[in-house]
Formats: sequence, structure tokens, C-alpha cells
Amino acid sequence: MTICTPSFVRAQANGNSGYTAKSSLKPGEFEIPSSFATFSMHPPHNTRAAETDTELQDIRHFIEHDYVEAANSNSAARYASLYTADALWSPPRAPDRRGPAAIRFAFIAKQADIHIKMHFQECGLFSPGSGFATALVEVHVAPFNHEPGEDLVYRALWHLRKEDGTWKIGRQIFTEKPRLEFV
Repeated sequence: MTICTPSFVRAQANGNSGYTAKSSLKPGEFEIPSSFATFSMHPPHNTRAAETDTELQDIRHFIEHDYVEAANSNSAARYASLYTADALWSPPRAPDRRGPAAIRFAFIAKQADIHIKMHFQECGLFSPGSGFATALVEVHVAPFNHEPGEDLVYRALWHLRKEDGTWKIGRQIFTEKPRLEFV
């Protein structure tokens, strides 16, 4: 499991917009564009790095808690509220949906109770207020008509952005995986 504790590259911390100077690199650091947040076990060195760490913790909490609780609640309205107005929801074995209303409809149309278990993998920032998260997700689907249930495994990728200070899902793409992913 990856723990998201990032810090910007030294050039960002020093206010440069380019690459880090090789002489300023510590052992184990790489030369990388400063416009990308990197994951490091080092504590934040400045205010922006601390803000980045907070954003990544917020993303992780949003996916591991808010998303899981909404999906497991069986409330289509609650689930759809996690998405941006222009969201793309792209599940396997079903058509893509755009926007909270279409996602809400698809959530209702599944005609099943679902229970998900999240295996968080990583998250990152593209820029302040724009990030991603990935996870393996175990899903138990129990149809309302009491037919036999189904256990599935998905690899999920969420593209997230902040709207009015709240993380929302702009894109969710998930692919079905064999159960061997957990062996």
C-alpha cells in the first residue's frame, strides 16, 4: 500500500519553475519537473509542500471513506453527489454515463445492493485542486430479486478536482480484473 506523503521537488520549494539542480539533490532524489508533485517520505519543507500533503490526505480520505460510504449506502443521490457536473463514469459491462443525473440513473438501474471493499494504492496531484487516485476494489453484488450474487474485482482510476473546496470525481474509469489480483 502506498502512503501519500508528497513534497514538491526542491525547485518548486525554492520558487523555480524548471528542473532541480543536480548539486541540490539528496541521495535517492531524482531530477524531475517541478510542476509535478512527487511522493517522498521526507516531511514537507515549506507551506506549499504542507498544502500538497494536506490535499493528498484529503484525496485519500475522499476515496477510502466518502466514496466507499456512498457506494455502500445504496443511496443513488448520495453516490451521484460525489461527481462533477461534467463527470464521466466508465464501468465495465455497461455504457459510459456523463454527469450526476446519468450516474444516479445507472446506480438505480443496477437493481442490486453492493458492498465494496477498497484496497487503496496511490494518489497524486497534477496541480493544486486537480489529482488522481487508484485502487483495487472488491465488489459484492447482491441482486434485489435474491438471485445468486456476484463477487467482482475492479481496478479503478479516479481523476479528481476541487470544486468550492470539496473534492469531486471528474472521471472514474474502472476495469474488471481476475480475483488473482489478491492472491
